[in-house]
Amino acid sequence: MDEKFLSEMDQQLTGWSDPVAKLREALAKNEFALFCQPIAALSGAGGFPIAEVLVRLREEEAAMLPPGEFLPIFEHYGMMPQLDRWVVRHVLRHLKAGSRIPGFSVNINSRTLEDAEFPAFVAAELKVSRVPAPSLMFEIDEQDVIGRLQAAARFPRK
Repeated sequence: MDEKFLSEMDQQLTGWSDPVAKLREALAKNEFALFCQPIAALSGAGGFPIAEVLVRLREEEAAMLPPGEFLPIFEHYGMMPQLDRWVVRHVLRHLKAGSRIPGFSVNINSRTLEDAEFPAFVAAELKVSRVPAPSLMFEIDEQDVIGRLQAAARFPRK
């Protein structure tokens, strides 16, 4: 398939004339919103010791696009590491400002797992934010770990 055909298909699927530019602009202008799904403790003090982070893209008139509408486009263009960095940065800002939930779990895409610079990015963001490292957890798909053993082993060492 030629590049022009793929570009036209992308435009038809998204409705955006330039999907890459739209995604870059959304990252630069913070057009995403983070939500969380609290995870209840089954024992101990109870409450919600952690929550899974969910991301949505703001569209016109305060509408929110669900992840199924924009994550495949990020994946198609190899831009998931940029989105994962945006999510980590904003989760740490939230934790630094004070949170009733002490820890958050962030899903990491397979391309982010393979990004050798991502662990150093996280370490630097943790240092700058002064958020304790155990407050930020990563969820990695089992298939990604199995298929990318070296990257998965390297990930926690930084």
